[in-house]
Amino acid sequence: MSSIIQIALAFIAVLVVPGFAMSLAFFPRLNQLEVTERLAISIGLSIAIIVAVGLFLGYSQTVVNLTGGITPYSLLIALTFITLFFLIIWALRAARLAVEDRREVIKPKRGA
Repeated sequence: MSSIIQIALAFIAVLVVPGFAMSLAFFPRLNQLEVTERLAISIGLSIAIIVAVGLFLGYSQTVVNLTGGITPYSLLIALTFITLFFLIIWALRAARLAVEDRREVIKPKRGA
């Protein structure tokens, strides 16, 4: 039973989390996309990220010698760094949006 849970968590970690972080970097406001839209975009972006990382890790003999090629550990490290990178971008953009939203003055409508 625990192997099923491990497999499910691995699928979520690989097929959702990197793309979700990237979608947050692209669309920093949480209400910008609906849940189903963000989930679909997350899965698509995650697959694209995995393909790009796999191509990079197996690109040349120099990269293979440096990283050990396409191994579970090298994929884990690469996906972790990519996810953290996009989460940092999201945090910076969200903080900037929060400042811009605070500066925006909403005037109440008269006669409403």
